Amino acid sequence: VEEWADAGFTVPQSPNFHPSVPDQKAQTLRLLDWASERGMKLILCHPHCYARRGDPEDYAAGVRAAVSDFGDHPATFGFHVGDEPGAEMKETFFTCYRIQKEIAPHLHPFANLLPFFPGIEARAGTDTWPNYLDEYVQQSNADLISYDCYAHMNPGEAGCHNYYENLRLYREAALRNGVPFWNT
Repeated sequence: VEEWADAGFTVPQSPNFHPSVPDQKAQTLRLLDWASERGMKLILCHPHCYARRGDPEDYAAGVRAAVSDFGDHPATFGFHVGDEPGAEMKETFFTCYRIQKEIAPHLHPFANLLPFFPGIEARAGTDTWPNYLDEYVQQSNADLISYDCYAHMNPGEAGCHNYYENLRLYREAALRNGVPFWNT
C-alpha cells in the first residue's frame, strides 16, 4: 500500500479476495486500514460481487455478505463488477451493477467498459457507441463510467487518434448522463 501511495494512486484495486482462505478477511481489513491511513480508497475485488449469470437473489445475497464484511470501512470505494462485458453479458452486467448500487448506495461499484474502436459495436451489442454508453448508465443506474484504452501505445497516428476518440465519446456520454467518467 505504501508503494501505491508513493506512486500517487488514490483509488487502486485490491488483490483478489478469497473467502475460503483462512485469515483473508482480516488481511483485507488490514489492507483497508493501511489505505485509509494514506488517504486512499480501494476497489475491492470480491468473487461474490463479480457479474455473473444466474439467480439475481443469489447474487444479491453474495453482495450483501461482502458489504457486511467490508462495506462500512472508510477506505472501501466499492466492489469490482467486472471488465469489458460483451453483448452476451451486457444485460447481466447492468443488472449486477444495479443490484450492488441498491444494496450499498453509499458505495461506487466499479465496472470497466470496453473502449471504442471501429467495428466494436457488434461485439458490444449496440448500433452506436453513444447508445451503448447511454444504455449502460441508464440501465445499470451507474454513478460513473469507466473504461480503459491503450491505443495510444500503438505505432503511428491511428492509435493516438483512437485514444482521443475514446476520451471524447466517454466525456460526451458523461455530460449527457450527468455522471463522471474514469479513463484508465
